[in-house]
Amino acid sequence: MRTLFLLVVAALGLAPDAHAQWQSKTMRDPLPGREVERPLVLPKGWVQISFGYDQHLGVGQWTPEGKVERFDQAHWQLHTEHVRIAYGVSKNAELWWTIPFHQALLTNDDWDDDEALFDHSLGDQYFGWRLHILHTEAPASSWMFDTWYKAPTAQESPANYIGGPLNVSNIIFTTGTPDWYLGTAYKRQFGPIAATATAGYLHRFSSVVQYLVELNEFQFNGRMKPGDQVRLQLEVMLQAGPLAIGVRPEYEVRLKTKMGTTSGDFLNPNRNRDVVPGSGGQALDLRSWVKLNATRGFDVAGYYVHPLLGEDLLFFPIEDLHPTYGPTFGGFVEARF
Repeated sequence: MRTLFLLVVAALGLAPDAHAQWQSKTMRDPLPGREVERPLVLPKGWVQISFGYDQHLGVGQWTPEGKVERFDQAHWQLHTEHVRIAYGVSKNAELWWTIPFHQALLTNDDWDDDEALFDHSLGDQYFGWRLHILHTEAPASSWMFDTWYKAPTAQESPANYIGGPLNVSNIIFTTGTPDWYLGTAYKRQFGPIAATATAGYLHRFSSVVQYLVELNEFQFNGRMKPGDQVRLQLEVMLQAGPLAIGVRPEYEVRLKTKMGTTSGDFLNPNRNRDVVPGSGGQALDLRSWVKLNATRGFDVAGYYVHPLLGEDLLFFPIEDLHPTYGPTFGGFVEARF
């Protein structure tokens, strides 16, 4: 009977092939090993964690005429560590979360060492979502929709104003207001080269903040509305083996900031805000970077950002409003599993 069964199986072509190819089935979508071929949205089932550090050296400011004016005696440094966690929740969607940590140091050549101002704080946290609209392979192309929300979780209090409202002991690390970004990006591969174009709009909400002081009547905790931003970027990268290098101009149009008292009504709490003269403008930075695709699941990257165009330094030390003039450099390691 056993012999008859084997003969029937062989006749029907159901016998197993001695050279059959086995393939593992997982929940993860494929992820290219090279940066030039990777989509803009993390594929389904992948978890990506990155740990990064950057340092900004504020060596000057922009004048109202758009020229650079270097600090004579002041020295400003802003250090940031960050953790970014992303997860491909579906075939076309990614969720991500960024947690930064800041340390800042302000010194002056005329100060003693004990007069240097140092402070640290948890930074503003970012929560984002990306959606793939189009994704093709050979050559790779990727078009995605991007949105994120900034929660103002960093230190915004300048402390207790002992000695007057202009004397503070804390460094402010946030605008104290939430942001909401909507944008899109398109990436296209041309052999070892890829180009990525990005456009987006950042809406900055109004909120009561702890660092505003009205100097005539010494009223504290005013209402702040940072100017909205239009952001445009164009990146070109080149892949050479496991090494990818790229350059990216980052252009911003910044609308005017408004601030005022907290008085208002339920329907219009922003009724008594005034435009800050000279707070609008534009900015242009040039970012260059290099990334080593060590393995499919591990990358190491470094970058350098050089400012080319900026605005008046009206809100020092809040770098999120009007950054000081100076370079920013840093890097990160990235692991996926």
